[in-house]
Amino acid sequence: MKRAHLMLLGIALVGCDDDRGLYDDHQDETVAVIGDNEVTLSGPVGSGDCVQVSDSLCVPVDTEGSWCEREGGPVDVVLVDGVAVEVVCYPPADDEERPTVIVDGATVGDVDVAQNANNTTVVFDDALDGVPFVGNVSVDGNNVSIYGNGPDKTIIDGDVVITGNNVRLRGVTITGNLSITLNSAAVVLSRIHGDVLITKNGTVFVENDVFGAFTSTSNGNLYVGNDVQGAWSITGNGSTCDENNAFADGDADHQIDDGELADPLVCP
Repeated sequence: MKRAHLMLLGIALVGCDDDRGLYDDHQDETVAVIGDNEVTLSGPVGSGDCVQVSDSLCVPVDTEGSWCEREGGPVDVVLVDGVAVEVVCYPPADDEERPTVIVDGATVGDVDVAQNANNTTVVFDDALDGVPFVGNVSVDGNNVSIYGNGPDKTIIDGDVVITGNNVRLRGVTITGNLSITLNSAAVVLSRIHGDVLITKNGTVFVENDVFGAFTSTSNGNLYVGNDVQGAWSITGNGSTCDENNAFADGDADHQIDDGELADPLVCP
C-alpha cells in the first residue's frame, strides 16, 4: 500500500502459479506474501506446503490455522524477519458449504451477517469499484470472510463491527470505525479512516492504514506493517509487532507518502 512490504511473487502454495495483483477480486489459488522480504529465507526446497520464493527456495507454511478450514481459495502469507509467522486463507469462490453474499449496486443499507449465517463469504461486485457502499457492516457469524477488491476500489462508507470468531476482512476502505470484539479476527491490506478497537485475543492485523486511533486491550495478537496516525495504545500481553509506524497525513488525502511516515510503533 505505501512501503515495499508487499510482494506477489508469481508464486503459490503447491500447485499454484499465478501473477495477479495483491488487490484483485477474489480469485482461487492466488498467494500474496506480506512482510519483510529483504532477508535471506530458508526452508525445504520443492516439497511440502510452501511458498515458492525462487526457483530453488520454498518457505514452509502451516495452512491448518484458524483461517484455513478450506483449501483452494486465496492465501496471504505473513513474514516477520523472513519467517512465515501466520497464514490467512480465504474460502474458494465455489464452495457449496459456504453461502456467498455479493454486494452490488442493488444492495441498499446495512449488511448484517447474523449468527446463523456462519461460514458466509462476502464479496463486492466490480460495478462498485470506486463507488462507496453506503451502510454499516456487522458480522455476528463465525468463520465469515469479507473480501474486497482493494482499498481504492471497495469503499464501505460506514462502520464495521465484528462480533464473530475467525472473521477475515481484506482489501477494503472503511470510512468510519472498525471494532473487533470476538477472537481470532484477521484484517489485511485495508484502510480505516476512523478508529480501530480490538478487545479480543488472537487478532491478526497486517498492512493496514489507520487514520484514527488504534486501541488494543487483548492478548496474543500479530501487528505487522501497519501505519497509524492517531494514538497507538496496546495494553494487552503477548502481542508481536513488526514494522509499524506513526504517520501524519499532512495533505489530508487519505494516502500515505514516504515523507509522511514518522517514528516506529512498538508493542509494550
